[in-house]
Amino acid sequence: MTQKTISLVSLLLFLLVIGGLAWYINKTYLNQATTKPQTGISNSLINETSEGASLVYLTAGKTTEIWLKDQKGKTKKIFTDADEAEKLIKVSNLALSQPTVLAITNKDAKATTGKLVKIDLTKGTKETLQDTFSCPLYWSITQDAAKITYIKFSNLEENYGYTLYSEQSTGSGQRKLFNSSAEIRSPAWNPAGTKIAFATSSGTEGQIRIANVSHQEVSLLKSWADKIVDWVSWMSDDKLVFSLRDIGSHNGQIETIELGNDQASKITDYAGGEASYIFASADEKFLGFLVAQYSQQIDDKTNGQIFMENLTDQSQKAIGKASQLLGWLQ
Repeated sequence: MTQKTISLVSLLLFLLVIGGLAWYINKTYLNQATTKPQTGISNSLINETSEGASLVYLTAGKTTEIWLKDQKGKTKKIFTDADEAEKLIKVSNLALSQPTVLAITNKDAKATTGKLVKIDLTKGTKETLQDTFSCPLYWSITQDAAKITYIKFSNLEENYGYTLYSEQSTGSGQRKLFNSSAEIRSPAWNPAGTKIAFATSSGTEGQIRIANVSHQEVSLLKSWADKIVDWVSWMSDDKLVFSLRDIGSHNGQIETIELGNDQASKITDYAGGEASYIFASADEKFLGFLVAQYSQQIDDKTNGQIFMENLTDQSQKAIGKASQLLGWLQ
């Protein structure tokens, strides 16, 4: 083989090595460094989590992030608005059938109105439902995210006080269900999406009331003298779970009550704050709740301690900090 032929073969081998090296660097490093997800959804989606129910919760600070934690303590971030132009200023409970949350978003993180969007936590998509939606004091969505209930306060004489509303998440069909000069808290849809439970008071009595949405009727389920009901949610279509404490106290208990039965049953005690964002897993084996010290009223930006209760053996453990619990992912 001549010297010229050897040089040509060496040149071809050199070019092949350089080309392969360039392809490897581009694939392994350059593309990874420049490619970002189009939404705030984590690349590791929620359907890759451990088996069993996982508690979904939210942390609020410079960024708002949604996390989940299973019973073994495995934690995963599934959403962040860190790279989003529109920040999350209020987030609903978890709609179990999709799973989805509704959120009010705005470029100004301190705004009190914004777009109402639906965030699918599995597919990583966002859909605008209403271009303008005012932040309510409290709100809740149905399991299919099709309906909202919320509470607003008005100083106007003809509509003074706290008012409970329901409407379609797209903005149609608004209904005024209940008005009170006393604070209304924690509205929650039953799993069927036909009734709303909420907490209120009359004088020094803490109360739980039930609104039948189709008939626009509200009935008193139970009242407690010298007590405050801080939070209510549904375990099933005929059973509620709620937190109850003495007026002025930061210790209390979490109890259950069935519709048509005025006898409540205690699940557990809590101390050091107010218990809120109480959600049971669909199989009723686990309970999650948040205990935090609030200066005036429940605030979805204030951090508290998350507790996970095993309802089978009545064991309880503190699992971290959050500003809001959203529900259970089964």
